[in-house]
Order: sequence, then C-alpha cells, then structure tokens
Amino acid sequence: MHDPLVTQVNLASDVPGLAPLFDPDLVNPWGAALTSTSPLWVANQGTDSATVYSLAAGSDTVAKSAAVRVTLPGWTPLSGRLSGVNADARRWQPMPGMGRGRRDVPEQLSEEEKAAYRALVRVVLAAPRAVTADITLDCGLGLSQYVALEALSEAPGRRLRMAELAATCGVSVSGITRVIDRLESEGLTARVDSPGDARVIVAVLTEAGQARLGKARLAHLASVRRHFLDHLGDVDLARFTSSMERIADSLLGRTFTSR
Repeated sequence: MHDPLVTQVNLASDVPGLAPLFDPDLVNPWGAALTSTSPLWVANQGTDSATVYSLAAGSDTVAKSAAVRVTLPGWTPLSGRLSGVNADARRWQPMPGMGRGRRDVPEQLSEEEKAAYRALVRVVLAAPRAVTADITLDCGLGLSQYVALEALSEAPGRRLRMAELAATCGVSVSGITRVIDRLESEGLTARVDSPGDARVIVAVLTEAGQARLGKARLAHLASVRRHFLDHLGDVDLARFTSSMERIADSLLGRTFTSR
C-alpha cells in the first residue's frame, strides 16, 4: 500500500512470520471480502476453494473457521485462472476466474512448447537405443557401461568412489553397482577399498577395460555424429548445451539421491 491514508494490516498469511496467524493451507491468498456483519473470506488463488476466518469487531485478531469449497463458473484445475469471492446483500458468491494463476496451477503449453517437449522425449527414448546398438555391435558394451568406463578413464588414477561414479554417470548408487558388476565380471573394472576409509568402495579401470574403451570410443564417436550432431545444422551448440545442462542438473538433483 502506498496511499498514506490507508494502513495495511496482515491478519493471516501462508508465509511464516508475515502475519499473526500462519495458515499453510492458504494458496497465494487474495480476493478477501467481508462486511461489518460477516466473517472474513479469503480466496485461494488458482483453486476453487476459499478459507473463512472469524474476525472480532474492532479487533485485528482472526481465527480460522473453515475451508469452504466454492464452485467457480468454468473453473477447472487446468484453466490457469485466478479465483475469488464476492459479497452482495443476499449471499456470498464465487467470482469467475480471471487471468492466470501463479502457483500450483500449471500453465497450458503452447503449440510450440508441446512440439519442443515431444521432440525431446522422442530423442531421449530413441538416442540411447541407437547408440547402444552401435557400441554393442562393435565391442559388446552397452551405453551405460561405456559411460562408466569413460568416467573412470578421465578420473585421477583411473578410479572413483562408487558414489562419485554414480553422480558422474547420472544414475543412483544401486544403478552403478549393477553396471560395475557386469564390467567386473569381464575383467574391465575392479573394486577396492579406499586407502583412507575401508568402508568406502572404489571402482578402478583395469588395463583390459582401458583397451576395450579405446575400441569403443571409435564406435561411440561415429554413432553420436550420425545420430545426433549431423542433424543439428546451424544450432547454437553453446546455448543448446547450456539449456540441456540446466535441465539435467534440475532432474539429477532431485532424482538420484537414493543409495
């Protein structure tokens, strides 16, 4: 409020510490409505619900009364509309949705956004299969095994803790354990105790693994160029890479935390 004749008083909020009453059930509260004889109605933005508070006359103290479900004309969870309440002399009324909600209600995808996401899904599903088929045909390695060998080859001493290797490869620790099990059965990797902590297991690239990786690199390079890079044309690779890294960092930060 910037009007010097108006005093703003925060009665209830979904943000801790902002008002005397903290109510986590509020959703971007807005559209408050009351009369001298009514309770205080607060609309939950982007939903079809409102919360009702009792407000003593001449007091700034509120108490939560109830969560009231209201029906908004044309409102659906995917409509992206704001919601509110309104009062007349006879009854409280829901207000029609207006604009777009800012939280909890996902915004509809544009046609261009749909096309971009669907194309990404197709690539994500098809590319690993195509590259795996090429590498397996040439040197008997799956893509996940190749990525693990590559990560070990680039690490100091050609070794990494299992948790570090999992993070580098973008899989869970249990997932990388299965990959190393397969590689170790072929003599391509080995597992040893960490010199500083016997409880920590370290994966090590063997000489046989280095030799297999050298052969696989040629097949991998040819496959990546044929299935991926040759189709990018004049795409700005730096911007493309930055976008993909942001997506990967977001996904991996949430997904691969179990051990």
